[in-house]
Amino acid sequence: MKNLLIKHLLVFAFMVVTSTVYADAYIDSFARVCNLFADSVSNNRRSCRIPYNDIEKLDKLCDSKVNKACWILGNYYKLQFYENQSNEYYEKACNLNHVESCEWAANYFHDRGEYSSSAKFFEKACNLGATGSCQMLAGQYQYGAGVDKDLGKAKKYYAKSCDAGDSPSCISYITLTEKD
Repeated sequence: MKNLLIKHLLVFAFMVVTSTVYADAYIDSFARVCNLFADSVSNNRRSCRIPYNDIEKLDKLCDSKVNKACWILGNYYKLQFYENQSNEYYEKACNLNHVESCEWAANYFHDRGEYSSSAKFFEKACNLGATGSCQMLAGQYQYGAGVDKDLGKAKKYYAKSCDAGDSPSCISYITLTEKD
């Protein structure tokens, strides 16, 4: 009985590992084939073609909390000019700690003047290491855009961005510090 249980556990572990490897390879193939990075958004809007059954598979992977699948679907819909649907997937991916998706979601709301929503996503992206998002969040705190004006928080986020090497944030930090 014990040997049978061990055998089943090993088979189950093998299935989990191989399905994860398969999912990663499957997702990476779309990232390569569709060239779904920022430059393709502006230059080749309709360059990505994903068959419907693959969209369903990616959607299931996204629902299974595979952040890259959500990100790819966000990019796919962005390339197809479906901004709202695109952002839904970016938000899902961001909630699964995909930093680029947090930035896209933040910019989506920021561009629409929905600053309180953009602040939420800029903060998450900043905490995940996106320097530009720290700078954008600092600006929102500096001017009270969608958040309560708070120069202390503005300095904190400018400093975080500055520490990561963002020169404009260093200048903003110094300027705010000199005003004190």
